[in-house]
Amino acid sequence: MTTGVVTIGPDRTAGEAAALMLDRDVSVLPVVSVLPAVSVLPAASEDRLVGVVVMRDLLRAPPYRPVSEVMSREPPAASPGMNLAAALDLMDTRRIGYLPVLDEDRLVGLITREDVLQALGRPVYPLTELPWGSTLRERAIECLRDGLEIAILFLDLDDFRSVNKRLGHAVGDRCIRAVAEALLATVDSDRDLLARYGGDEFAILTMRPLEEAQALGLRAIEAVCGLRLSAAPPGFALGASMGIAGGKRTTERQDVHFAATVDDLITIASRQSTQAKSAKTLAAGMAAGGRMLVGPRLQLRRVNLSTEDGNATATVELGLGSKRYVGETTGPNMGTVPLRLLVESTLAAANQVLRNGWRTAVEEVHILRIPTGTLLAVAVLLGRPGQPPERLIGCAAAGSDVGQGVVWATLLAVNRRLGRLLE
Repeated sequence: MTTGVVTIGPDRTAGEAAALMLDRDVSVLPVVSVLPAVSVLPAASEDRLVGVVVMRDLLRAPPYRPVSEVMSREPPAASPGMNLAAALDLMDTRRIGYLPVLDEDRLVGLITREDVLQALGRPVYPLTELPWGSTLRERAIECLRDGLEIAILFLDLDDFRSVNKRLGHAVGDRCIRAVAEALLATVDSDRDLLARYGGDEFAILTMRPLEEAQALGLRAIEAVCGLRLSAAPPGFALGASMGIAGGKRTTERQDVHFAATVDDLITIASRQSTQAKSAKTLAAGMAAGGRMLVGPRLQLRRVNLSTEDGNATATVELGLGSKRYVGETTGPNMGTVPLRLLVESTLAAANQVLRNGWRTAVEEVHILRIPTGTLLAVAVLLGRPGQPPERLIGCAAAGSDVGQGVVWATLLAVNRRLGRLLE
């Protein structure tokens, strides 16, 4: 840790704090209850930490505002005896790049992510012994340069902050290690690379075709949901949400910026995992007694999915009163494409009902493995020319007929706004 830490008092202004940070070339400024305006703390200082301020906080505030009004109060902190791996994990969990170091509430130093990484000097994440996310990114770039097709799977543990809050960080660390071991047992080292991406996030780089990559992701989620920890209370269960990107190229790449391509895949997969997590939250609220739909609703009349010569044709018939509306789409019979075709057919039928330029389009289709079963989640975009689209989510239990389940989820999303659109 750094012991000669530059600090500032809470009664100084944001402008003074910004000037001090620029003058001393520091990225974080602990705020302590001291009388002088500026202080350089020795290791034996008796000053008490009351907050932390970074340049981002100062740029958002008028320069005359006192530091006490813009600082982050009760920041996470390390102790002088804390293990470096635990300090790094705390930074990742809280998504920060620094930790004040406190000795019995006295500020005695500051440690940054760069300090920890330099000290560790290791190519793997200490808590899990898995490679870093940067290692996965570099390997993905190498694969693209070698002409290999790749897919990125992003797995995000569900509501993991509550685990640390309810059960403590020691149990949380055991959960992270258990998840890492379960995922390692799921992947094939010849075709897959598993990495700890940070906090409660894991990522898998795979050279599998898209359909196999999707199956790998579902097995990974099932492995997480199947974990049972002896240190956890009865009934406790972990869950995870998944996003996937890549694995779709059919022609040779030309004039490609490989690093940018990998970054795009990681961003898309991460965003999809976040959307899947949001869909689960909505489904849980519905299961707990969410608000019932009122007003006119489209009713499902018929669902048909047929396959021929490697293609799938989805037909969905909806009803509104005495009228019937039919939507039909065709696409390749591979992976989850047929499910998406069913969603597109449902929306094609629904669009025949909408007025005044309103139209719907499919955004995402997810199969969500949770401890109590399987959910189908559909995200629909609703909009009309000149207005930003609205995002609607519908969820339904998979049941014995997955195709019908995804249509029910789509209808639930559309019916949430149908009454207003028909007014």
